[in-house]
Amino acid sequence: MKKLFFSLLLLCVVSVAWANYGEGSIADIEDFNKRAIDFVVFTIGGAAFVGGGAFAMIRLMMHKEDAFQRAGWVIAGGAGLVLIRILWNVMQSFAGK
Repeated sequence: MKKLFFSLLLLCVVSVAWANYGEGSIADIEDFNKRAIDFVVFTIGGAAFVGGGAFAMIRLMMHKEDAFQRAGWVIAGGAGLVLIRILWNVMQSFAGK
């Protein structure tokens, strides 16, 4: 959860930095945020979800004690990745978009 919070905080800082640089318009910043979130969710997140799932399944086959806990974290991470886009839309609606 700390990593997710840090990632969102970093994305906000980068967005503000880009907003203060040059003649960037709001549409450019929104486009940057959308592309950054899509990259994190679909590229990095998908690879991490598949890799984590494979790692958890291997540990399940080896009858390791913490395999179910790791599998649970992989499922929770996958659900978090799905919810990122929804949470972003909610934050935009609170901001008046």
